Amino acid sequence: MKVIFGILLSLNFLVSSGQSASNSSHVNFSGLDRSFSSAAISSANATIQLNKWRQQTQLQPEDATAWLNYYNWQDREKSGTTGDKKEALQHIFKSAERSIAGTWQYSLMTFLKSGKRDSSALFDAVTRSDEKATLYPYVVQYALIRENKFLLAQYCEDVNRTNPLSPLMYEYHYNALMSAGQQATIYARGLNDLVPMAVLQQVYGVRKDVHLKYYEGSAAENSYLCLSAGKDELTKYPNAIYTGLLIKLGSEEELKKHYESNLSFARLDATAALSADEAIVYKNYLPAFILLYRMYKKSNDPQLPLLEKRLRKLAQLTATGDKIDQLIAE
Repeated sequence: MKVIFGILLSLNFLVSSGQSASNSSHVNFSGLDRSFSSAAISSANATIQLNKWRQQTQLQPEDATAWLNYYNWQDREKSGTTGDKKEALQHIFKSAERSIAGTWQYSLMTFLKSGKRDSSALFDAVTRSDEKATLYPYVVQYALIRENKFLLAQYCEDVNRTNPLSPLMYEYHYNALMSAGQQATIYARGLNDLVPMAVLQQVYGVRKDVHLKYYEGSAAENSYLCLSAGKDELTKYPNAIYTGLLIKLGSEEELKKHYESNLSFARLDATAALSADEAIVYKNYLPAFILLYRMYKKSNDPQLPLLEKRLRKLAQLTATGDKIDQLIAE
C-alpha cells in the first residue's frame, strides 16, 4: 500500500479544493486571486503569481486586493527557510500598512498573520467590507480553531445562505465526511474543504458525530486528513491508507467498506459534465478508485464492472484518461 500511495502522490492527482472556484460551488472572493490555496499549482506557477502581485503593488500601491494576494502567494512560497518566509511576510505586511491601512484587506492580512487567531482583526474586516459574504468562510475557520459553537452555527448558516454548494459539490463534501469512521476527527484547513464540511454538519445535520479540526502541520493518530491537504502534507504519512476522500492509518478494508456502504455517487453517475471547479476536487476520488479497482480485480469481485465504469467516466470528466489507463493496466 505504501508503494501505491507514493506512486499516486507523484502523479499529482491529489489536489486542493482550492479557491479557484465559481460563485455557485465555492467561496466568493470578490477580486481576490482565488487559486492561491490550490495544492495543484506548480512551484513555477506559484512564483509567477507571486511576482505578478508584487508588481501590481508597485504599480498601484493603493490596490488593497493586490496586497492581500501578494501576501497570500508569499505565504505559499516554498523556497528558502521558514525564517526567510516570515521575514518576507513581515516586510509585505509593513509595506502594506503604509498604503492600505484601514481597509478590510489589511485587517484580513492582520488576521492571517496572527495564525487566524486575531478575532478583532477578523471582525474589523467583516465590518469594513461591503461584500461580507467574502469573509464569512474565514469566520467559520476561526470558529473551528477556537471551537466556538455559537459562531460556527451562525456563520455556517450565513455561508450557506449567501453561497450555497452546487449539488455535485454537496455530494463531494458529503462523501468526504462519510469517508470517516464513527466519532472520528477529520483535519482540513482550506476554505473550500474545511468550511463546506462544517456547513454540511451545521446546516444539514450530516455526520454531526465527526469532529472537524483545523490542520496545522500534524494530525493525531487514528484521525483522518483531507486529500485536499496536498502532496507535500500527505507525504508526511507514508503508511496512511485511503478511506475514500480522506487518508488514515488503518486497514485497506475501511476503504472498501466506505465505498460500498457509505458513499453516495448518485449525482456523479447522473452528470454528463463537471464544471472546471468541480473537476479540480473530483480528481481526489481517483486514488481511492484506482486502489479499489486493483483490489476488486485481484479478488474478481462482482462490483468490478460498475467501479470500472465509474472510474472511466470520472477520468473522462476530469481529462485524466491517459494516466488512468496507465495505472489500471499495471
